[in-house]
Amino acid sequence: MNTNTQQFLLGEISTEKLLGKADLCAELGWSRPRLDARLREDPKFPITQIGNRGGGWLFDLAAVLSYLRSADDDPRSRAPIARPVADMEGKKPVVEHAGETTAKHRRELIQTALLADKLKANRGQLLDAENVRARLGMALAEHGRWLDGLPDVLVRDGGLPDEITPQLRHAIDVERAKFFGAMKAALSVA
Repeated sequence: MNTNTQQFLLGEISTEKLLGKADLCAELGWSRPRLDARLREDPKFPITQIGNRGGGWLFDLAAVLSYLRSADDDPRSRAPIARPVADMEGKKPVVEHAGETTAKHRRELIQTALLADKLKANRGQLLDAENVRARLGMALAEHGRWLDGLPDVLVRDGGLPDEITPQLRHAIDVERAKFFGAMKAALSVA
């Protein structure tokens, strides 16, 4: 047992600070692999902030020392919580801390949501709003151009007198206003 370990068991190490992994190892006299193994195997190990390989881990030294003192009193607490299982093909199970959301887990959640949206779109349950707006706008513009030319076509091809063209335009404009009023009402409901 090294000097730091003896000191924290006797309560002689300062406990008023937050530490990263390297500093915690220095305070406890542990190697980094020993700390990493303890974190993998002990889900109750007190962690203030979970980080990643690049850092960001924080530990409350007072909580760690208190936990280790109580764990050292109970020899069973030093045994790993997770044990290898025969049907796992030689892979050692890893204990994850409750409430931990890793970057990998967040990425998988986002990918799942994207795949669900893609599936809905493929089934016709989900449409691209911008695409629908653009196509609807093009269709309405073409419809409007057709309606604008309809009185002239009716007069020319239908054998109607030229004097009736303004009345036809007015009748078409009234029907167009009704159509757009109905469209607006239908689209505001959805």
